[in-house]
Amino acid sequence: MRNRQIGIDIGGTGMKAGIVENGRLLQKIEEKVLANGSADEVVDQVKGLILRLGLDDISGIGIGIPGLVNPVTGVVYDVMNIPAWTELDLKGLLEKELGKPVALNNDANCFAAAAFTLRTLRERTSLLGVTIGTGMGTGIIWEGKLISGLHGGAGEFGLIEYRDQNIEYYASGRFFENVYGLNGLEVYQKAMQGDQRSLDMYAELGFHFGNAVKTLLYALDINYIILGGSVSAAWPLFREATLQQVGDFAYRQARESLVIETVQEMDAGIIGAAALVTL
Repeated sequence: MRNRQIGIDIGGTGMKAGIVENGRLLQKIEEKVLANGSADEVVDQVKGLILRLGLDDISGIGIGIPGLVNPVTGVVYDVMNIPAWTELDLKGLLEKELGKPVALNNDANCFAAAAFTLRTLRERTSLLGVTIGTGMGTGIIWEGKLISGLHGGAGEFGLIEYRDQNIEYYASGRFFENVYGLNGLEVYQKAMQGDQRSLDMYAELGFHFGNAVKTLLYALDINYIILGGSVSAAWPLFREATLQQVGDFAYRQARESLVIETVQEMDAGIIGAAALVTL
């Protein structure tokens, strides 16, 4: 059998599916999520996408879930924008009806799987995939394996208490709204035009993100971080401030070997979901 998988990326409003071979997307389809449908109706929607792609030469199916999921049992507990999916044995249902292995995980872990598939070199067997958008999600690849935890929530550093809130309050796209009451996209546009106040706000974001990076390094002693999510496109605007803040990290070898890069692959969610089958 060829090394092909189907990957499904379930987002807040849309659902994308594709056939992936050796980390390369061969075919893609997408449609709007039946957010108000019953549990069975949304399961049928997922099955419909899979069957449209076809199961010939497919070794397995991977699904990225924007919510809480047990990656071992495949039970989905809570999914953003699909209220009917509560304690749903999605893995069991799909495997029974489709006859193919099914792997599930949350969207942050899928991004880490995509980063590993798309960007890592042979010697890069361990990395952190960090998505920065309306929140912060982190996935851990350790020695070529995805570390998910019991409920797929390993690595959720954004929820660690920080200052008077948590890390993602200050180190995600909502920083601008939370702290300054401003629209993040407008701040970005002004910063790209050279507006000094906007640039200063990005430097402040970098200060907080630098503290987040130090937390990651102290916890995991890892030196390769891949950024994704909408805010990662602005990485050049807060890179210097981030690295400056990491500059006082206690272990010199760790900070000097640190590499932070970005992935702008639009279909990383599909590719990462497909990679769940083999990771």
